[in-house]
Amino acid sequence: SQHLTEREIECLFWAANGKSSHETAIILKIKKYTVEEYHKQIKQKLNCSSMSQAVYEGFKQGYIGAFNRLDANFFKM
Repeated sequence: SQHLTEREIECLFWAANGKSSHETAIILKIKKYTVEEYHKQIKQKLNCSSMSQAVYEGFKQGYIGAFNRLDANFFKM
């Protein structure tokens, strides 16, 4: 599968944390349409039919999880 971009990983991270496209758009200061396009690209690259499945694949492939760089920055004190 193709590698995810940093922005796609950010969108996947927020999806994994239960955020909707609308909420993710607000957090990332981008349009909801843009988030939905990222979601399409993520599903295509990870060969998934839903974002739930993409989140699962994202954990399996190491894009999101305890040792992910974005997660580490998110929880940094």
